[in-house]
Amino acid sequence: MSKVLPEHSNAVRGVEIFAPGTHNGDAYTEADLDDIIAASKELDFRPAIKIGHSKDAPGAPAYGWVTNLRRVGEKLVADFEDMHDSVVEALRKKSYDRVSSEIYFNLDRVGKKFRRALKAVALLGAEVPAVAGLVPLHKMQFAEGGYEALHSLEQGLEVPQQAV
Repeated sequence: MSKVLPEHSNAVRGVEIFAPGTHNGDAYTEADLDDIIAASKELDFRPAIKIGHSKDAPGAPAYGWVTNLRRVGEKLVADFEDMHDSVVEALRKKSYDRVSSEIYFNLDRVGKKFRRALKAVALLGAEVPAVAGLVPLHKMQFAEGGYEALHSLEQGLEVPQQAV
């Protein structure tokens, strides 16, 4: 009998992947983040998780998938799903601690033009990301059977007695 893996095996929730500002000479606003989120709901592909900013070679693997894009304050936040076991192990060893988003400008796809769209998220080891101030991956917490988002922020919230 095969073992059924938990639904969120090899997943991490609530990863900050991008923020407004000028990065590598390109200015990004909160409106750009909103455009990226809107595009993610219409495009016919899921952005990949990749190792570093490598050139996309034909047949290169995805090491996981970026899902559930949303904005939390001024940050673009995503969930990482179905990460390859080798990536999970590298994250455990802190070999990759930062992320860097790859953004399409004026993408023509599915008969529509998208001002901004997320292409992929690169996991960075020794590379310095262009976007400063994102929560590093080592702040994420492992859960049995995979990753879950860090819950310490939730634990520190004061919940009014009426809500309980």
